Amino acid sequence: MAKQQHPQDDNSTLAKSREIIESYLFSTSEREFSIYSERLMIRMIEIAQCQVLGLDFRSGRNIGQVEIGKLGDARLEIPIKSLLGEGDSNYTQAKNAIKELMLSPYFVERPKMKGGKLVYDKDGNQEFEFFGYQILNDCKVNVKPGYAVIDVNENTWKVFLDFSKGYRRFDLNAAMQLSKTCSTRMFRLISNQKYPITYTIAHLKAMWGLKDKYKDNSDFLRRVIEPAKKELDEKAPWSFTYCKNCTESAPENQGRRGPKTIVSLTFFPYQVFSHTPVANALLRASGNVVNILGRELYDTLMKKFEFTAKGIDNNKLTFITAQEAGMDILDFLDSIAPYALHATNPPGYVINCIDKCLKTKYGVVKTPNGYVVQGNEVDEP
Repeated sequence: MAKQQHPQDDNSTLAKSREIIESYLFSTSEREFSIYSERLMIRMIEIAQCQVLGLDFRSGRNIGQVEIGKLGDARLEIPIKSLLGEGDSNYTQAKNAIKELMLSPYFVERPKMKGGKLVYDKDGNQEFEFFGYQILNDCKVNVKPGYAVIDVNENTWKVFLDFSKGYRRFDLNAAMQLSKTCSTRMFRLISNQKYPITYTIAHLKAMWGLKDKYKDNSDFLRRVIEPAKKELDEKAPWSFTYCKNCTESAPENQGRRGPKTIVSLTFFPYQVFSHTPVANALLRASGNVVNILGRELYDTLMKKFEFTAKGIDNNKLTFITAQEAGMDILDFLDSIAPYALHATNPPGYVINCIDKCLKTKYGVVKTPNGYVVQGNEVDEP
């Protein structure tokens, strides 16, 4: 295998990159893997990302040596700790993830080819075929302390880079912090999606390896969908609301009297501003709030609108969200100053006005989990 040259620079393009482009073929493929195995595959996609961007492979924080073989397979060197979430020290499960991927056959739907050309049916529709293979060829753990060296099958590498049926774009750091497999899969499906998406429950169960579980669809919602939504609301920059569809023409409901069986779900993705990479970086930034908001805004709030240092710090998420949404806060403060200065509680008046403007002008709503882009209101059927 020919080794790629890459600088030891943690500030490289890849190291700073937060977004991953994932093949839609892979996002929707059928598999039942542990959260550690999903994280391992995300790491492999992260490395393949270099090829998508036309970059050299490089080490960065989570990637060791990378070699590409003549047959298209890839040998990757990955730190075991990079498969662990925040506060997680279960190295045994992380190592088992490699074993799980080695032992699991993988099936994917791919474009049908003949003579090097795409195949279409008589009506002009592109044809697809199912293809199966092993994800990993072989692995070595702790040859170098704390590292795993894995040989990724040529076909796995091709699927990572196959965008013939579209792609999904998601935040790498957020995905790696999710603790449930279904949360991770859902997050990758809905990230950066502006329009509702509908899946049958049968399709969701197949994608997530749950075909033989949760015979009652209500249990599937309670045990899978709701916990996934809860975790995304709490941790991720994208979450969702959903509605239940009880299609009368579905086989389950034909001739059925009374309440219909839930057949599919329509998801309405929305962005959680409080958990976006920019907001997270600012909220966790070292130093005082002056460095986060800027001296001019900080002084204006203190001197003109009677904010205390603690009051500004307690409401910094509001100001960060307003800035990220595109609001010129200083101009906005000038416009409400005559009213705010005569209010009983000027700081409270300012925060209420910013919240109202975020909702009416930018579609950003304050919720118990932070600020979210206002989604579609969903009524129960």
